[in-house]
Amino acid sequence: MTPLAPPVSRAVAVALLIAVVGLIGFAGVAPLLAYSNRLSAELDDKQVLIARLGAIAAARETYEQRFEAFGAAEIEATVYLPGGSQGIAAASLQELVGQVADEEGADLKSTQALPSEIEGETERTRIRVVLESTVVTLAGVLVALESHVPLVFVSNLDIQPRQGRESGEGSAEPDLLVRFDLYGYREDFAE
Repeated sequence: MTPLAPPVSRAVAVALLIAVVGLIGFAGVAPLLAYSNRLSAELDDKQVLIARLGAIAAARETYEQRFEAFGAAEIEATVYLPGGSQGIAAASLQELVGQVADEEGADLKSTQALPSEIEGETERTRIRVVLESTVVTLAGVLVALESHVPLVFVSNLDIQPRQGRESGEGSAEPDLLVRFDLYGYREDFAE
């Protein structure tokens, strides 16, 4: 191999030196650039979050005023059953379950008022419900009842396949016999 002329060897040496320094510089700077970009993205996310939380904090006073304006009477109307007596409250529960069963397509077989129970400063009014339905219809009935205002609750749920019938997916016939207690609370009652 023949030696290179001194100006060419110097140019090659300078080019190699620039390449090595560039490679070392790139290896050191690239991670720093990536880290800087990641921090910038996190900062942008935090600024968006701060703006959203600021909007929520600004709206807090409005929500507090609405809550105070709502008043205790309206809150009680959303919680307690209407009626001046246990019988009227039970009748309103029976009417409610009848409406929901009709709307959802369940076959209401019977409702029966059960004795009320005193719980603290409230009276629990209960009825027993028996209906026939499909699984999908039953789900609709339960959702409608438990999302009702004033609040009512389902307990003692007993689901049985109907006797003497085969349930089929294409069948329009009810395939479940369902029993449950439905109850709500009355505030004003005489002990």
